Amino acid sequence: MKIFYSLFPLLFVKHLANAIVTNIDGTPFYIDSTARKWDDCNAEANSLGYELASITSAAENEAIKNEISTVSTVVWIGGYQTNHTDEPGGNWAWIDGSTWGVYTNWNNGEPNDAFASEHHTELLLDGTWNDMDKNKKKPCIYKDTSLNVVVTLAPVSTTSSPTLSPTLAPTSSRTPAVLIPIGGTSNFLRDSVARSWDDCNAEANSLGYELASITSAAENEAIKDGINTNSWIGGYQTNHTDEPGGNWAWIDGSTWGVYTNWNNGEPNDAFASEHHTELLLDGTWNDMDKNKKKPCVYRMSETGLIPNSPTLSPTLSPTSSHTPSPTNNIKIWEVGPSTYSLEGGNNHYDGYLEVQNQIGSSVTKDVTVQLFDYNCINGKDNKNSTNAVTIFHVDPSPSTFDYSLNISQANIGDDTGGFVFSTGPSTGDLKFCTRVSTWEGSVQVAFRETNFILRFNLALNMFSLYNIQIEENDSDSFVTEVNTTFSIDVYQCDNFVETTSHAIEQNENLVICLEPTHPDGKANVVHISNFNIKIFAGSSTSSNYVEYNPVWFSTSGWVNNAITTVSERPNVDNIIMISTPVIAQFFVQDHTLIRVAGNCFLEFNSAKEHVAPQFVQYGIEVGLEGAMAGKGCLKSLISKAVKMF
Repeated sequence: MKIFYSLFPLLFVKHLANAIVTNIDGTPFYIDSTARKWDDCNAEANSLGYELASITSAAENEAIKNEISTVSTVVWIGGYQTNHTDEPGGNWAWIDGSTWGVYTNWNNGEPNDAFASEHHTELLLDGTWNDMDKNKKKPCIYKDTSLNVVVTLAPVSTTSSPTLSPTLAPTSSRTPAVLIPIGGTSNFLRDSVARSWDDCNAEANSLGYELASITSAAENEAIKDGINTNSWIGGYQTNHTDEPGGNWAWIDGSTWGVYTNWNNGEPNDAFASEHHTELLLDGTWNDMDKNKKKPCVYRMSETGLIPNSPTLSPTLSPTSSHTPSPTNNIKIWEVGPSTYSLEGGNNHYDGYLEVQNQIGSSVTKDVTVQLFDYNCINGKDNKNSTNAVTIFHVDPSPSTFDYSLNISQANIGDDTGGFVFSTGPSTGDLKFCTRVSTWEGSVQVAFRETNFILRFNLALNMFSLYNIQIEENDSDSFVTEVNTTFSIDVYQCDNFVETTSHAIEQNENLVICLEPTHPDGKANVVHISNFNIKIFAGSSTSSNYVEYNPVWFSTSGWVNNAITTVSERPNVDNIIMISTPVIAQFFVQDHTLIRVAGNCFLEFNSAKEHVAPQFVQYGIEVGLEGAMAGKGCLKSLISKAVKMF
């Protein structure tokens, strides 16, 4: 739907306190991109002279929904429960005093007061509302209640436009590809830059490739092993008249249906916007909104040739007897979501929960599981005989990993583990958390936490488990942040601030900045702990190849040569600034363009256990000016004289 706006023809941004507040064009609403708890959103709104937003019409809701869809994030609005005596549907109100119920847009089954802690309102990406724990951190929507603004919906056209094949996105705004060949194949590559599906398709075409079609189980398995996050492939719907299963095709023209590997229940066209295909980490497929940003998988022509672009492996430092050696890349080995089955029937004295997690194929060592109280705050003895919940069996083999949780009726009354939450004389919940971890030697590489709620009823001396709930990696959890896509933005800069790209002359330093980024604004949870830089030009197979390494990995961070300076932006954010001369050899060889590439380790700012950093790559191209090789003395003088005028 389109929105008619009656005010604010220009978008503007205010920088007040710690807020970055942007007006939603033509409305009294503002989005604060800083993730905060609901109470903190309310306090910040008041400090700015606003209110946490009330929404009283479909048009207002649509305007906010359209805004958050561009940044792909769920946001807080001003709905809350004044008390919790009539759960889950009662006592809802707007914090600014607006009348509740003039307009509501709850998602199906909401509000549901999950985990007895959801008493505040968030707006989801599809525009529906959900009740949520106020301590979760999300961006805020504010409302200037002093403005009298009427937001109306544009008329909906009754003429349906034809569904077209995907078109190419403009090239000017796309980030250059960082291509990595997928092992075990000769014609698939992944682009580690996160993009929308359309941008992936456009970038593929600009490189002479296609967004990948997958036509066999072997291809699917190889690509699954080569990606480290959910990624776009080339499946899409040519039209949406037969949802969700109809009209699927491959963008490269390959025959659809030779091989498919949809996840259970997929495609499902959730929110009526999922018409393109992503490959999940477990190798199954999911239909997804094309505007979500994910890395791309490309398919080359059937020549099987790997493109002549650099593989960005860590580069070695110049030979030196006292220089620390480079560190190795530690890849995050994924732990998949938990699935479970209840053993022993629904009425039994003692039963157990059989839980399974898919483990990434890179893992060759043992996998461990640890029992915690709810939300994985305090570790518990896995086999304590007085706990209502214990772990009594673990299969540590990565290929078959599972574990069993014993549920003891006898220990519910005097549980020592803090797992029992009574709701009545004979009813209550068992609440607990498990952490499954993968290891490389003594290093915990990756983990996944799962919250369980098991409702029990001891009436008539029967132990009944029902309404079993699993909460996987909520939005504030460390694992969710680990499993999402971080990248490094690299740009020419001045005092940590991006500058217009320009060609470097021989007597000038190349100054670039490295900055962590994240499509959902989570870059603040990481910092660059270790990185390297390679500056190179020409072909490694010919005589004009030049490579220069001003910064390289060490065991404790980075090491730079004597003519290079490296600094971090202090106290504000994690931007690294590097200043180095572009060595004369590039100009002697008459290169007009150099490539800057490297690798970074991103360490997570987490109060939880320290796990391996995420490994990301970056690269840009920079122009050179003043190369004189092969021109001769007279031509060089004339060239310089011409530049002066």
